Amino acid sequence: MKKIIAGFLFLLIASVTTGFAEAAMPLSGETVQHFQEVKSDTLHPDEQAFIDYVKKTPGIHQYRNLYVVALGPQPSAGYGIDLTRQAQTWEQYNVYFTKTVPQPGQMYAEVVTYPYIAGRWDGVPYSTLSLLDEKSQKPFLQEVKSPFVFMEGRNITDLKKGWTVTFNNGFNEKTAQNFIVTIENVSKNKIHPFALHVQLKSKSMKIIPKFPYEKNSLYLLKIKDTQRGTETIMPFKTIEALDKLTLSYDFSTGLQGWRGDFTDLPVKYDKNSFELEFGHKPIPLIDKKLAKALMLSGHNRSDDLFMFAKKKIGQEEGLLPNTNYEVQVELTLYTNADPGLSGIGGAPGESVFIKAGAATVEPKPIVRNTDHRLNIDKGEQAASGKNAVVIGNAAKEKESQAMFDKKTLKSSEMIIAKTDSKGELWLMFGSDSGFEGKSSLYYEKASFSLTKQ
Repeated sequence: MKKIIAGFLFLLIASVTTGFAEAAMPLSGETVQHFQEVKSDTLHPDEQAFIDYVKKTPGIHQYRNLYVVALGPQPSAGYGIDLTRQAQTWEQYNVYFTKTVPQPGQMYAEVVTYPYIAGRWDGVPYSTLSLLDEKSQKPFLQEVKSPFVFMEGRNITDLKKGWTVTFNNGFNEKTAQNFIVTIENVSKNKIHPFALHVQLKSKSMKIIPKFPYEKNSLYLLKIKDTQRGTETIMPFKTIEALDKLTLSYDFSTGLQGWRGDFTDLPVKYDKNSFELEFGHKPIPLIDKKLAKALMLSGHNRSDDLFMFAKKKIGQEEGLLPNTNYEVQVELTLYTNADPGLSGIGGAPGESVFIKAGAATVEPKPIVRNTDHRLNIDKGEQAASGKNAVVIGNAAKEKESQAMFDKKTLKSSEMIIAKTDSKGELWLMFGSDSGFEGKSSLYYEKASFSLTKQ
């Protein structure tokens, strides 16, 4: 499980899921994504709102995979932050910073500034991120603690949607007065009126808008605890439900929330023998040494190894609850298997079947007798299943001298998937191998088109 230094979360907001991705099984040889500084033109509106909101407060603030290291107000332009280096040791990933101060003899604009560094970190399961001071080797800005808890944002299609805030403990008539609730329309820079209903028996508050939200607008639901001095904030954006949408993922920049997993292998498998590996790694190309992709690799000792990636989507992308969607998939990947070769159990190219699909529940391994098996129907090797279909194989288009060649595959069979009551759906793609050797595939891009039925 991803571990970070985080504040105490004192409430839950209904319909919002939080937490960190956790793999069903530990994966060996995983690569941690570097802490990458971000530019404002690459940010989503909710991420920009997050930065604007927290940059004036000293501390380390987090929203999803976005971190803001902020000094708070400084008296001149001579103050700043430098990211000096990054280092990884096993499952520990360290990022080092230094605080810069005005230098003697230099002139600086005497205006209040708010120095900060914003960056992304897509850590893999079981990895830990630490932000450290280069000089002291201790946590950077350790003397301050972020008062903000930014919860996972979401898109909504219901313009009259209400929210239920549930408190863990210590919520009574007296402590209820410690909380100040606000709904801010960030797009219009104004407060949205609402009715607040305190329910002591269920230890909750219901927040009901008095008027419909404006379409295509970004809002912040804020709950401030005046007793603790903390503030929990949840961004949400109003969107229109779509009859058709296309979700495209470019893995050259990162994993983008996709997680890797493996199944169809013994419960007590030999990790050294199977060599299972998932991560964001460079493609072994001569002319593009720095190009990266989502990589899945493993040795098929079970004669049936399924290596796959998965991601949950929902109303944030414009899906409706309890709705059937026809799903079409296009994958671009790099493979090193020449066509027409023979191998143990099957060909290293033609007998490694590429599959893609979607399911209402999370695709994950379950124990069946002495093996890990997938909990949804993907079909077996060359056969398609209810939740995933064969879209091609891992053989190159033609024999070549290159170590890895690019290949694009498109689904031709129909995939029908139904969202759950929350409007959520799981996407997946991977390889179902009949070749009893090692396969390494680098997925560069994935595109899923969903059409409402």
